[in-house]
Amino acid sequence: MLFLMLFSIAIGHGTQILIGHMMGAGQIEVAYKRGVKSLKIAFVISTLAAILFYFAGSTLLEFFTDDITIIEMGMTLLLVTIILEPGRAFNLVLINSLRAAGDVQFPVVAGIISMWGISVTFAWFFGIYLGLGLLGVWIGYIANEWIRGILMWQRWKSRVWTGNVFIRDEQN
Repeated sequence: MLFLMLFSIAIGHGTQILIGHMMGAGQIEVAYKRGVKSLKIAFVISTLAAILFYFAGSTLLEFFTDDITIIEMGMTLLLVTIILEPGRAFNLVLINSLRAAGDVQFPVVAGIISMWGISVTFAWFFGIYLGLGLLGVWIGYIANEWIRGILMWQRWKSRVWTGNVFIRDEQN
């Protein structure tokens, strides 16, 4: 799973650097468009990578174990990871973009509320209460990533973060 995350992580960190420079240069509209473009790229790449991993999943899992129960559960988790990864792309790219724009507090507060209020609650409900086990935990994880991702997308689109602009004085 970490290997799948690497695509969005790399795009998110690269975007953070670019947007930081753009914000410092006062190029707010360029920064906004860079965030959107990077999100689209991360969304497509992470989705395609998750699909590829799903189709290669049994071969990959058989490299680590021959236990059919573990392979079947792994394949189920890889299937729902196709839903998870695009949501995670939202978070990894847009949270880094907001951070680069100086909007740090919103992603932190939204993350804490979402992780504890959605991820943990849903994981308990689906995993323990409904008896889905690890799949239920994954459902909680997916819900957290998508809800938080949608919140970050709304924040990015609102451009509230443009009030944090600090333009570097090139003359000094």
